[in-house]
Amino acid sequence: MKKPNFTIGVEAEKIAKKVLLTPDIESCVHVAETYMQNYVKFNGNKNFTGYTGTYKGKAVTVISAGLGSAMMGFLADDLFDNYDVESVIYAGLCDSLKEEIGPRQYVLAADAESDTTMDVAVPDGELAEAIKADFENRLELVNFAYESPILNIGSIVSADYRFLDAKDAAEYIGEDLIAADTASYTLLAKAEAAGKKAAALLLVDRNLITGEAMEDKEYQRTCMRQIVTALINL
Repeated sequence: MKKPNFTIGVEAEKIAKKVLLTPDIESCVHVAETYMQNYVKFNGNKNFTGYTGTYKGKAVTVISAGLGSAMMGFLADDLFDNYDVESVIYAGLCDSLKEEIGPRQYVLAADAESDTTMDVAVPDGELAEAIKADFENRLELVNFAYESPILNIGSIVSADYRFLDAKDAAEYIGEDLIAADTASYTLLAKAEAAGKKAAALLLVDRNLITGEAMEDKEYQRTCMRQIVTALINL
């Protein structure tokens, strides 16, 4: 049975079976204009916006998912239950919980824990392995002026809000968790429940221990490796 459609609300043919989710509207537009061909913008409920086009001949939809678990939950239900989407990669942002993992490095979630229920969700294994292999092979994309092309693979925690600093995230620092975000657990859990493929490839925005952070608006200059790896593996 279809679930209530709170987010997209457009005709089925406007959404591809493979979807890339970005952390904000600006990055969604950037992906469409920079990497996709023949893209068409669609407007859904509550001015919800995305683009469908092609990448290397493959139909792909890119949507801004924001940074919160609530919107990700509505969006994932919509994609998997109402549009029968097969594969989703979240190319989002995260905060490092390890001193040695700095801004502009990357995190591939091996699993994601919910900070409210303590439940754990895992990505599709084949998809995660493909992302790992592809990321490591894309040396030609390295731009050392804007990124530290290191892929860290490990467990992350998804909270209902973004941690403010190390004190705010104290209960998770020192554990096996390497990063924190607000949306990956929800996506992975929804995909598992629906029998669909999903993974989270995240760019480190801040280090909560050292306080180091990317500059405002730096994401679009830094995310090429992340976005191309995601698009190739959808």
